[in-house]
Amino acid sequence: MAEQASSEAPPAAEAGGGVVKGIMKWLAIGIGFFAIATVSPLVSQKLFGIPGAGQAAGVDEAVEPKGPPQYIAIDPSLIASVADGQVMRFLQVDVQLMTRDPEAAVAIQTHEPVIRNNLLMLLSAQSLKSLSSKEGKEALRASALAEIQEILVAEGSSASVDDLYFTGFVIQ
Repeated sequence: MAEQASSEAPPAAEAGGGVVKGIMKWLAIGIGFFAIATVSPLVSQKLFGIPGAGQAAGVDEAVEPKGPPQYIAIDPSLIASVADGQVMRFLQVDVQLMTRDPEAAVAIQTHEPVIRNNLLMLLSAQSLKSLSSKEGKEALRASALAEIQEILVAEGSSASVDDLYFTGFVIQ
């Protein structure tokens, strides 16, 4: 009987050792996958320039502002006629442009006649109904900014305008 008891002990030890070996094996595999998942984005980013952890593909890192904001007024005020059915209304708008580019002030002054012309055409194409809502005014502001940016690009200027603000807006 002693022989039977001693012969049964090793299989029990092997069974316990087998479970521990299995757990250790899966734990090692898990740690390996974790290490690969953690390190590979960093390696691919450094070696190949591929966006890694925490970056979306196609998104550049934050660009440092070129300088403090500068506000450039379009003077005098822009006045355009706006259609309101059979009645003619007038729109007077004061515009300020914001830029961080030191060259933008010179470019805006150089091309101010074209900027004023295109903004007046844009304003006179508006309807009273669209200008009566905040959304309509925001859409007009976005269109005016896009128009100024297109003018600067078309004229070969590398200066950029970051934003456009209506500092006066009167419909009469």
